[in-house]
Amino acid sequence: MSLMDSCFHCGQAIPEGDLIFKNINKKERSFCCHGCASVCEVIYEAGMESFYRRTPDGELLSPPPSQ
Repeated sequence: MSLMDSCFHCGQAIPEGDLIFKNINKKERSFCCHGCASVCEVIYEAGMESFYRRTPDGELLSPPPSQ
């Protein structure tokens, strides 16, 4: 399995064959799943795109802690 890209929303690596593209704010973005793509659309539709400026470029977000 080779990695092609990272998810625009969660930052996780996207395995080859799982890549989903969506046009977000007039730019083609890569996503790991339809859930991340949908959440991203909602964030932009709500005018909350500053959410994506919360971490420096290239820094991955940690997954939520296990319960």
